[in-house]
Amino acid sequence: MTGTPPAAILHRRARRLARALALAILALILLRPGAAARAQQERIALVIGNGAYRTVPRLANPGRDAQGMAEILRGIGFRVDLVRDATRAQQEEALRRFGRAADGAEIALFFYAGHGIQVGGENYLMPVDARVADARDIDYELVALPLVTRAMERARVRILILDACRDNPLAAQVRGLSGTRSVGRGLARIEQVDLGTLVAFATSPGAVALDGSGGNSPFTAALLRHLPTPGLEIRQVMTRVRASVVQQTGGQQIPWDNSSLVTEVVLRPVGGGT
Repeated sequence: MTGTPPAAILHRRARRLARALALAILALILLRPGAAARAQQERIALVIGNGAYRTVPRLANPGRDAQGMAEILRGIGFRVDLVRDATRAQQEEALRRFGRAADGAEIALFFYAGHGIQVGGENYLMPVDARVADARDIDYELVALPLVTRAMERARVRILILDACRDNPLAAQVRGLSGTRSVGRGLARIEQVDLGTLVAFATSPGAVALDGSGGNSPFTAALLRHLPTPGLEIRQVMTRVRASVVQQTGGQQIPWDNSSLVTEVVLRPVGGGT
């Protein structure tokens, strides 16, 4: 019996390999748009709640506030990184993860509950291990808010929600402050934000927010109530949150926000989809 010539065998193998390669390339072409669409639709959030401070007065509610926000955000389609009672190192590592996840995401949302202060007109978030006795400690012990905004700058839409000016634990204890770098009351006003950004504060600039006597702060309690409402655009959500907080606090606390959004952002569309 005559065997198949080696050249013919090699030719058939080459044809089979070429067909397999062509199918693989076609599969990549077909799958790539779907993968890109999924990346563009991704919603990610970093939620931080700091209450167990070591050198300044503790706060009762930030841990519960962060837990509640994480649950709400997961329920409306966000991939959430929840961090509670973070040291500076832990907070910075969480921001690194957040920055990687935010790259190309449809929405990046940052929520922080805990102590926050303004120094020289700049806003800082306070890790639980911060030790600030001198003005020179501020840059090394606290987390400047621009570090957060830079972490999320590659997302299409950026939302920062800060329940962070509950009191000012450092005003009377920091030495070496000057007129140009003084500790102010509450958080400072943000006059300008990058296009596609919304920043929401628990209270108006320069004012102090309440930690609350219940399970959540007044601001976070209102967020938990209104964020999951189907069909509400994010600025409508913040209007309802503001009304709820003003009513609950008897006008003592007035949430404030600043927006450069150019599209409508609906966190939970009507019909329950994300």
